[in-house]
Amino acid sequence: MPKDGPAADPPGATPGVTIAALLTVLARVSGATSVVEVGTGEGETGSALLTGMGEGGTLTSIDFDPSVQRTARERLNVAAGGNTPQVRLIAGTAREVLTRLADDAYDLIVVNKSDEDCAIYLENALRLLRVGGMLVLTDATRDGTVIDPANRGVPESAMRETLKAARENEQLAAVLLPFAGGVLLAVRLV
Repeated sequence: MPKDGPAADPPGATPGVTIAALLTVLARVSGATSVVEVGTGEGETGSALLTGMGEGGTLTSIDFDPSVQRTARERLNVAAGGNTPQVRLIAGTAREVLTRLADDAYDLIVVNKSDEDCAIYLENALRLLRVGGMLVLTDATRDGTVIDPANRGVPESAMRETLKAARENEQLAAVLLPFAGGVLLAVRLV
């Protein structure tokens, strides 16, 4: 996707800044109080989600590396502003942890840097999200490499299949936003 087209990031904004702003807005307008984040990272997206979340909410952030979560904990606690909303960090792979979370219990699921497990994220989202809840997959087009059918890499092929499955699933309304590496938004309808 061209960086300078009408859907490009604002001048000077990095994809991380654009995604963070989008997540704050989505959490706020959806009234999200129960959010799952896959990929804690440095706590940037989690902080953005906490900024947009409602009172009494809980952010559950999953990362396979506990040391990453220890580093992000302070940033997330500052963003949470005490106990409201709360931060729950779970160390483990998304593949393992998502299966242990409660059905129909979440308003928003955010997957940072989508990978070859994107079909698993979509499958779990259909079970975990409440009706009206939203799945956000970032880096969904990898700046155009996913939408190029000549690119047959495992993550790219998996994401193409996931994008198609989201578009064709009657339980979802899905849209692919062509900025910041591509963002798939899918809302559970039923």
